Amino acid sequence: MLPDDRYRTQFELTTASLLAWSGFIRDVAAVSVDDTEAYWSMAATPRASAACPMVIVLGRRAQTFSVTLGNETYEDLPVESFDLFLPLLEAVAAGDVVERTFTCAATARPLAIEMRVGNGGHPLFAEMRRIATTEGAVLHTDRHFLPYRRSRPR
Repeated sequence: MLPDDRYRTQFELTTASLLAWSGFIRDVAAVSVDDTEAYWSMAATPRASAACPMVIVLGRRAQTFSVTLGNETYEDLPVESFDLFLPLLEAVAAGDVVERTFTCAATARPLAIEMRVGNGGHPLFAEMRRIATTEGAVLHTDRHFLPYRRSRPR
């Protein structure tokens, strides 16, 4: 955990940076920002249907954050570094998001869903929601998201 004064300073600098960055995607996504005494949040819903919607919530005092990527939400994660947030949002907007679903090979029952953002083998962000366990073989399928902004054909 960061000392409170350092956390507050980094919080203010980061949220200002994220707000400024949101201007670059407003033409390709609906962006909403909520700034309260308890948290700061930004939601981006891309106009492209196959792009990944996102919500990020930064706690003002708790030194935690929550993120929703597509249909998956990860709550109360520790803020280890504020350097994560802008590259994370940039990667999501660039379409560098994979939703990996793990299933039981014998029954096709879902076992877990993992969201991976950015940088291939060394993601900026990777979290998993476990649904069930199995003793047998496990398969996985990947869903790739499109970028918010796509170049037009010439």
